[in-house]
Amino acid sequence: MEGSKYKSRGTRVAVVIVAFVFLLAAFGGGYIVGHRRGADAEAVRESKEAGDDDGTVVTPQPSESDLMTTVSANADLSTFAAAITSADLAQTLHSQGPFTVFAPSNTAFDKLPPGTLDTLLKSENKAQLTSTLSYHMVPGALRAKDLTDGQTLKTVEGGQLTVSATPDKKILMDEKKTSATVTTTDIESSNGVLHIIDTVLQPQMPTVVP
Repeated sequence: MEGSKYKSRGTRVAVVIVAFVFLLAAFGGGYIVGHRRGADAEAVRESKEAGDDDGTVVTPQPSESDLMTTVSANADLSTFAAAITSADLAQTLHSQGPFTVFAPSNTAFDKLPPGTLDTLLKSENKAQLTSTLSYHMVPGALRAKDLTDGQTLKTVEGGQLTVSATPDKKILMDEKKTSATVTTTDIESSNGVLHIIDTVLQPQMPTVVP
């Protein structure tokens, strides 16, 4: 009788222990699974932020292009870009700088006397082409607000440009008294600033005769 009572009590203890183990396993397993899912989700989020969904890391790209890249990407400056390349000045516009570039538009080159550009692009006239193009470059980064009336700018070529400025217009005058209006201002690049002008400026040098 006494043995039966102890046996019954032992059975109840065993049942309680089994039930406790079962609950612990269920709770612990749920916690582990939930924790693992949370960790997996976090890993996926970090992977997407760092690269593609397959985990490939994407290298951040610069937010700005340099001056030569900016010029080449502008369809209205294709003639200027080709002339820069022909004069071997592309590396200058890829360099650290900074520079301010007053880039003549395609229409500006069209205003030159017939045959002038073709003559400048000939290999024997490379020095003159280089001088003409570098006359459109100024050391430093000058925004439109920095161009003031009566200001003189020393160019990379060594010559001088004179600024005529009003609140709504910027005009450059070259050494031959030819004027160019700035039609587009403040195109930012990683190594300077670009402005588009409507006329090709000329340094004080012999005129190219086609």
